[in-house]
Amino acid sequence: MVHAARTAGVDGDRGYGMMREILEHAQRTGKLRADVTLPDMAFVVRGVAATVRATHKVAPGAWRRHLALALDGLRTTAAQPLPAPPMSTEQARAAMREC
Repeated sequence: MVHAARTAGVDGDRGYGMMREILEHAQRTGKLRADVTLPDMAFVVRGVAATVRATHKVAPGAWRRHLALALDGLRTTAAQPLPAPPMSTEQARAAMREC
């Protein structure tokens, strides 16, 4: 069990690093709104994953619609001022533990 937890932590760190690279590249190229943070993306991913789990038996492709809606909102062309400031990394980690 300890080995599995360590592996998950390493994979999580690696995944977070990969997500950071993707996010920074998309922002540099003007495809992703500049105010999106890594914690924002972590919750977008978690939200889509929850949709996959909730719908896979009754509507297997429904997650694609929800992913498209989320991605549209992340584009620079859709950018509007956000209603709240971003969470810090520490706040996001604490919130993820509650999920």
